[in-house]
Amino acid sequence: MLPAATEIVAALVDLLKPKGIVERNDPRVRTLEGLSRQVGWLRGEHDPIVEIHEGPARFLVDVAGGQKTGFFLDQRENRRRVASLAGGRDVLNAFSFSGGFSLHAARGGAKSATDLDLSAHALDSAEAQAAEPAAASSVADSAYTLMTSSSRPVEPIASAPNTKSARVTSTAGRSWRALPC
Repeated sequence: MLPAATEIVAALVDLLKPKGIVERNDPRVRTLEGLSRQVGWLRGEHDPIVEIHEGPARFLVDVAGGQKTGFFLDQRENRRRVASLAGGRDVLNAFSFSGGFSLHAARGGAKSATDLDLSAHALDSAEAQAAEPAAASSVADSAYTLMTSSSRPVEPIASAPNTKSARVTSTAGRSWRALPC
């Protein structure tokens, strides 16, 4: 636990009265900095799958086992934008993770919305949204391979590759720049 964590947890409890607070100090970079990697409950015990709402859309988020916080909150405005552009279109959500872009696209009137991710955990997360009206279909495949070899036009493409695959790995970086989007 971070040195100030006790005070931070106390302030959060006082202000927000949460059922539980989970610590997510698990990025690999912590090891490089000599810090321990930890995931656990700092207060309370709670089902790690929590329901959140983003406009009219409902998402089930794995706060303890999902990527980072379990949901990319910083993409909220982009998901709304995709919804506004998706009407009548076939939408591909490449590197889909929890399917947020697809769900918003479907709610925005997309003819079809498809989640594409290589990670089974990511597609499981996206499929957990299936109870939500207008959920998307899913495909387990390499986004780079599928998008460069498909003859079927897809519009628009919501794509947010992870930083390591898009910027750090030279082969992945060349593949990313070669995508027809």
